[in-house]
Amino acid sequence: MEAFIKELYEQLEQQLEAVPPDINAVRGYNVKTELAEDAIRKVKEHLHQHPMTDQDMEVSYFKYWAPRFFKLQLFHTLLYNLECARITVAAEASFKEYLNNEARRIRGFQKEHEDLWVYYLLAETSRDKELFICRCPSKSEEFLTADEIYCGNSILLAKIMAYEAFLPIITRELNQMEAGKEDAVAELPEDAIEYKWIRSKADAAEIIYAWAKLKCISVGGREADIKDLAEFFKIKLGLDIGNIYDVEWHNKKRKKEKAPFLNAMACVYLDPDK
Repeated sequence: MEAFIKELYEQLEQQLEAVPPDINAVRGYNVKTELAEDAIRKVKEHLHQHPMTDQDMEVSYFKYWAPRFFKLQLFHTLLYNLECARITVAAEASFKEYLNNEARRIRGFQKEHEDLWVYYLLAETSRDKELFICRCPSKSEEFLTADEIYCGNSILLAKIMAYEAFLPIITRELNQMEAGKEDAVAELPEDAIEYKWIRSKADAAEIIYAWAKLKCISVGGREADIKDLAEFFKIKLGLDIGNIYDVEWHNKKRKKEKAPFLNAMACVYLDPDK
């Protein structure tokens, strides 16, 4: 199962990157959403033909793989809806209200499901077979369409991931409108000193997730989230991490140490002679 899904996910990432960046934004995000939906259909077809045989396989799929596919579908749907609103909402004040409403809705959702997100970020495993196995949603509308590859928490996790990636985009839009500028990022002077991150992306991801969890940095008067901090590394330290969630996912899959860079930092601080 894992080999098939991994290969399909890599193909999906390549297809998404191959969508021409210069086409109409609405059309582009619609194409990307359809690519993600097609990949999800292929995953489901494969699982129907090759059913999962134990709970360990279910946990692996519902906790690590399904959220990654559904996150891409949800994220590009959100971007598609944003671009549609930009076209259909003519007045700037109305569009700003739309953005603020979306931001409030997303933050409310994040707060409501914060425990699940923290559980995932900390790579907890104690409740995996409670949270990430198939349970049909009794007494709900979803019961009519749910099957043996349904897991409500897996879908919630995908939504959280999509919102984590989408919220900074809304925030930047609002900041630009407040500042009355097209670009909210101030350009550095030509003679500015260049700072550059010279460690790996995996090391940077450890720092970013630790900072986010400890609420070390604020941006625009709110706590910086994962995407904000990844953007900070890109703008200030010249490191384009790319898909931060994918980097962190690989970090969590490490078999020896889960956070070798953070552990090394602690050792150096506590014993500077090392």
